[in-house]
Amino acid sequence: MTSFNRADLRRMLPTGLFDPLSLAPPTDISEREFTALIITLAQAIGWRVAHFRPAQGRSGRWCTPVQGDGAGWPDLVLVRDDRLLVAELKTSRGQLSPQQRDWLRALNDAGVTACVWRPADWQVIVGELTSPTHS
Repeated sequence: MTSFNRADLRRMLPTGLFDPLSLAPPTDISEREFTALIITLAQAIGWRVAHFRPAQGRSGRWCTPVQGDGAGWPDLVLVRDDRLLVAELKTSRGQLSPQQRDWLRALNDAGVTACVWRPADWQVIVGELTSPTHS
């Protein structure tokens, strides 16, 4: 993976002078770095992105505060024009929880593009993010 500065990347990608495939991450990238890379790419090419990060409570336990059926909600929600896409991000060895599987299935059943992305899927990810919208 080419080292990148987020501000430079956001400036260069829309010009077409930079190939996002060249950012292919190493298979051992952390989920945090993988998330940052995808968010940067998506925002640079016009996607609105939401990612809800966990917070550490006073007890020292990490959690993502949500109400309702939030357990297992996908890592990223992306919207561009008439497209809604949600993605659960995993490292090369990361496994889906049953709740994550349930959310992805429910979202797909509702007509939302809901997928699992891993570092090895970079070409698919770039293809999905750069494909034209339907408007």
